[in-house]
Amino acid sequence: MEFVKTTKQYLINNYKEKLELGLDTAYAPYHIVEYKLFVVGDKHVGYMSYDHTGSIWNVEVFPEYRGNSFGKQMLMKHIDESNNDKFVLSPITEELVTYYEKIGFKQTEKYESHFAEFPIMEFIV
Repeated sequence: MEFVKTTKQYLINNYKEKLELGLDTAYAPYHIVEYKLFVVGDKHVGYMSYDHTGSIWNVEVFPEYRGNSFGKQMLMKHIDESNNDKFVLSPITEELVTYYEKIGFKQTEKYESHFAEFPIMEFIV
């Protein structure tokens, strides 16, 4: 499995970091989120978004490739190739909590929004 970094989206919320990157500080805070597109052979099987702090924002395996362990492979490849010691994500269903626990993530706390309560899970290298 290979990956291709495809794009960056600026969502930086740290004023100093915005200045270092030369970004306009007059706009709402934002943070850099990078996207990796994962490829097996010549097929795009999924993607993930993450930031430099170890937060994993999204993991998506395209429907026709689900059930082949590509999600786990994508996560482990990202973890292996990253400089972070800790990775954090917040699954939105109980099925995903179970899935991430099998990979090695542990639930550490809960995040409450005005819509719902979501678990926060960590993977420590």
